[in-house]
Amino acid sequence: MEEGLIVNLAKSKTNQYSAVEEKAILYSPDFKMCPIRTLQIWVQRLDRTSGPVFVSFRKGERLTERRLTDKHLNLIVQRYMGQKYSAHSLRVSFVMVAKLAGLMIRK
Repeated sequence: MEEGLIVNLAKSKTNQYSAVEEKAILYSPDFKMCPIRTLQIWVQRLDRTSGPVFVSFRKGERLTERRLTDKHLNLIVQRYMGQKYSAHSLRVSFVMVAKLAGLMIRK
């Protein structure tokens, strides 16, 4: 089995000049919690190979090609996880778990 995949990010909050960044994502042994398998299923549903991953919906759960805003992503996280959480909380948790697992984290 492959160890994971590399995601190329052209722009991010900390990379405003569009220098391509590579981020590693690892498989999880727990199928339900695996970010790669979940991403593969989601990309099949999007039915395209480029563009934003997190997109907005129209009525009837029809997907758009419009990027989901930070504000809306936070609202979704808070709806399912509670007001104490944010999209940033998920990133911080991911980094902490990776560090505890012995992975080297670059800034």
